[in-house]
Amino acid sequence: MNEPWYVKATIEYRKDRYMDHLSEKDLFQRAKDIILNCIQINRNGKISFDTSDDYGQFFWVRFSHIVEEYNIRYGDFRKKFDEQNVHGLEIPKNFQLIDKVCEQINRFDSNENIPILYKYGKLTYLNDYLENGKLRISPASSYNDSSLNHAMKDDELNFTSQIHPSKLRMELLDKDGNFKSNIKPLERKLVFKSTTDFYVFCLSRIFSPRLFVDFDNADGCLVIKDVAKFIKRFTESFYKNNDNFFGLLDNAKYVDPLFTTIQEYDLYFSKHFRYAYQREFRICFVPQKDIKQLKTIELQLGCLNDCCELIKI
Repeated sequence: MNEPWYVKATIEYRKDRYMDHLSEKDLFQRAKDIILNCIQINRNGKISFDTSDDYGQFFWVRFSHIVEEYNIRYGDFRKKFDEQNVHGLEIPKNFQLIDKVCEQINRFDSNENIPILYKYGKLTYLNDYLENGKLRISPASSYNDSSLNHAMKDDELNFTSQIHPSKLRMELLDKDGNFKSNIKPLERKLVFKSTTDFYVFCLSRIFSPRLFVDFDNADGCLVIKDVAKFIKRFTESFYKNNDNFFGLLDNAKYVDPLFTTIQEYDLYFSKHFRYAYQREFRICFVPQKDIKQLKTIELQLGCLNDCCELIKI
């Protein structure tokens, strides 16, 4: 008899209780991060739960592990989780906007076989993007801003890893490379730090009702249909006045802080897995010499009507 996936996940967690070192605060934050990715808004504007892709399956298994850790610690998941204010979860609540978005999305004809990128935002700025190719690219440091909401705020220059102590080995060596002693990180946390600021332009690979709400109640979306043409113009515009940078572009790599080592962490593309539902694609420009803090710059790409379309909500 085949056991349900969640039973298998629970048994798996009992064999390797990798969250037993987390403080109550860190455990609750992890629970919120995981639930944030388990919940989706479908094209009918309804909250849904999807395990159809690798992301969905990953987070539902992790959620089963969370439930088991709560049960082990507190005897009951639901009671303790409710005590910690389940209503504080960052679940999209602007359903008036979501309903309007769904009307537009269901009219929009997208070819899933052709790469398309999406930029969510206010029409005031997106109109200027489309008609004049006038857009800004911000430094990574600017996203660590308390005025930004949970979906946008991120410390792009630092990442905290919380690998289980039993799986972490750190040694202090003398100047000749001889072992002196073992080291334990403070609060069982390791922080990976970038030595330089860099520019990053963030897009999404998915067309989602939820992202309109998360990105500051956006009333528009720039649909980049010819990605190659857009990126070519973007990079050419950047390098007109900034030749001392090297460019990089890729999908964001979402990492679990309990299983991430410095060797696996990609400084420019790794992001905490709480943001995984955004399916980000990013364009980065890194200075050839370290710069502590960069300033936002404006680019001129020219009219983008030949490679982009603007959806207005």
